[in-house]
Amino acid sequence: MDSHDKSKSKHRQSSSPSHKSSKKRRKSQDVSDEQLWLHPNIRVRVVSKRYRKGGFYNEKISLVDVISRDTCLCKTDDGDLLEDVRQDMLETVVPRQSDAVVCIVLGKHKGQLGKLVEKDKSKCQAIIQLLRDQTVVKLNYDQIAEYIGNPEIDDDY
Repeated sequence: MDSHDKSKSKHRQSSSPSHKSSKKRRKSQDVSDEQLWLHPNIRVRVVSKRYRKGGFYNEKISLVDVISRDTCLCKTDDGDLLEDVRQDMLETVVPRQSDAVVCIVLGKHKGQLGKLVEKDKSKCQAIIQLLRDQTVVKLNYDQIAEYIGNPEIDDDY
């Protein structure tokens, strides 16, 4: 192998770690911004049996902070902090009672707060009255989450 071949192999070796990191970057960016729904101060349910060996499976928890595009910090009702929870491990929680405040997490009104007026369980849809301008909209359950913050302080995101 001559010196030219050695320089090529060194380049390949030095470039391979960056190649791997770019793959990781692409994987985390596979979810488009329109599909990202994590917001602080909402209730979510753990739907992954893989997170912490299923110890929190089907448990309702509070989303405390969004760490990255699709990763968050959550808190159980017992006060335990759950770190590095990915969006794909969670689903939104729709409040049981009418008049509850919800956060719209997907769609045209993303980030706005609203009041739950009515639920249609058979269609998995809800009628929401936006707090900002009192407009009434019909949304799928996946587009809303129970809001646990103070709507008078937070208003909208």
